[in-house]
Amino acid sequence: MAKAVVKKELCRKCGVDVRENTLFCYNCGNKVSTDPAVQALSSSDKAEATETAKADDKAAAEKKLSRAAEERRKARVSQRRSNEYVWEPGGDFRLTFLVAVLITVAVAAAVYLTVYWK
Repeated sequence: MAKAVVKKELCRKCGVDVRENTLFCYNCGNKVSTDPAVQALSSSDKAEATETAKADDKAAAEKKLSRAAEERRKARVSQRRSNEYVWEPGGDFRLTFLVAVLITVAVAAAVYLTVYWK
């Protein structure tokens, strides 16, 4: 009886099994070789590839974090500007007072009408 040999492709970067006819690894995003001459990784190679992938991911994450920290630092420095406050005299106080009194009278009239008109 003939045995069917199924050759599973493994990602060269992380060592995860990938499906047939896929171009990229679903785990790490690395391009999967479609060349049939590429041999499957052994279990020790797979473990080494996984450790290497974890180390690469950790280094990439640290690099991303340091880049983000640097951008935050730059943003903070650029936002530090000295503000100059200048006192400018206000408008006509009498007009402001008159408007406030008129609004108060209008509100009082509305309350009076709603309470006693009922």
